Amino acid sequence: VKVTEIMRNNIRLGLERGTNLDDLEMRADDLHVNSNQMAYHSHQVRQKFWWQNVKMWIIIAIIVIIVIALIVVLSVLAAKNKI
Repeated sequence: VKVTEIMRNNIRLGLERGTNLDDLEMRADDLHVNSNQMAYHSHQVRQKFWWQNVKMWIIIAIIVIIVIALIVVLSVLAAKNKI
C-alpha cells in the first residue's frame, strides 16, 4: 500500500513538474516576444528624438548666423555713416 502511494505521489509530482515547465516555457516565449517589441519601439523612439535634436541644432545655427549677419550689417552701416 505504501509503495503504490509513493509511486502515485511520484507520478503526480512528475506531472506537476511537466505542467510547471510548460508554463515556464510559455512565459519565457512571452518575455522574448515582449523584449523584441520593446527593442523595436525603443529604436524608433531613439531615432525620433535624434531627428528632433538635429532639427533643434539646425534652427539654433540659423538663428546664430542671422544674429551675426545683423551685427555685421549694422556695424558696416554705422561705419559708413561715420565716414
